[in-house]
Amino acid sequence: ILPMSGGACHRLVICNTAASQQILRHLLVAGLAVKYRSAVLAILNQASNHSQIRSRFVQLVGCQSRYVRLTEQGRDRADVIHRARKDLRKLQRLGLSTAAAEMHAKLDGLCHNHKLLSTSETYGDR
Repeated sequence: ILPMSGGACHRLVICNTAASQQILRHLLVAGLAVKYRSAVLAILNQASNHSQIRSRFVQLVGCQSRYVRLTEQGRDRADVIHRARKDLRKLQRLGLSTAAAEMHAKLDGLCHNHKLLSTSETYGDR
């Protein structure tokens, strides 16, 4: 738990889906009123229904962070990039410098392509 500026509020940072969902269940049982519907959606979120839950979140919160939301294809590309970064770190840990250099070049291409496609998907043919 991190103190926020002014000291009146706190922010809880959890990087584990199961733990987040368990805490949200406890908060709902304890009477969470603010963000109740968002908490229920977060509990229902799974890999198999992520796109549907994400769409329902957008309906609840409107256009907040509209410039950082990815399309489903964009999220798929981001997942590929995430896995490539993990592979790169593994190759670096193992000391496989040639393979790591090749993976780094591949990762650069994936990131560049993702940026171009995401920009195109965001702004289209305006």
